[in-house]
Amino acid sequence: MAFTYDLTATEIIQKLGCTEPLGAAALEQVEREKGVKLPSLLFRFLSYAANCPLFSTSDLWVDPSRLHTQYDFIEEWIEDDREYFEGLDPDEGEAESEFYPYFRLPRAEWNTLAEDYLHIGSDFGAGIVTFALHLSDLSKNDPTVYANFEDDSLTSWSVWDDTLSDFLMRSVCDVLCCDEYDTAKRVLTKEGWNVRNLSFEEFSSLPIDSSAMLRWRSGYGVDPVCGCAYEEAENRFIFAKVDRGDPQRTVIMEYRK
Repeated sequence: MAFTYDLTATEIIQKLGCTEPLGAAALEQVEREKGVKLPSLLFRFLSYAANCPLFSTSDLWVDPSRLHTQYDFIEEWIEDDREYFEGLDPDEGEAESEFYPYFRLPRAEWNTLAEDYLHIGSDFGAGIVTFALHLSDLSKNDPTVYANFEDDSLTSWSVWDDTLSDFLMRSVCDVLCCDEYDTAKRVLTKEGWNVRNLSFEEFSSLPIDSSAMLRWRSGYGVDPVCGCAYEEAENRFIFAKVDRGDPQRTVIMEYRK
């Protein structure tokens, strides 16, 4: 048996059954409505992943209609609070809400207050972290992914993943490892895959190069790394999340068909 470790996130989901780019038209509509051009890497992945139940509990949004900009988010918040804002004097408004300065300006001038981002996901369980791409980076094929936490200011964005490809791969591995949710196990079992949890001893007995496989940082755990190994002859995937800070949270899944 020979395992490989170089499949992209898109290639993985294609092999798992997402074989048609059913989301392409919806993504093109998003591009027209938002006046943006998505990075080709993101467009291709979401074309195949769009509305796939495999990702129903993922941090990455695969419903194209959920993609929106930071300015869209601010505008929606302002509309919800418009009546309240209109009753405040300027000094009071500045002290009451971070959104108030945007309320006082036309959207075309918001760039004097904050840069714009394209929101592409959030942590599924709590929704306290938003993941996004800087609008000026959308022309890049593999841009940086940023994060904004619930308690952060509107302008406080930090690097979450150096590249979009890392974010996509981490998102796929987190879903397939079934640590937080067993969504992938349920979905793929229904589609005819033989799915089982492997013990660490079983994993260690396989001819897998862990250093080549476990190259991505997982979003969940103390010090977790994750990755995928694929054996073409058996059409077998091994997805692993090894938590170096909490070994009890290590999860290894096998999918074979």
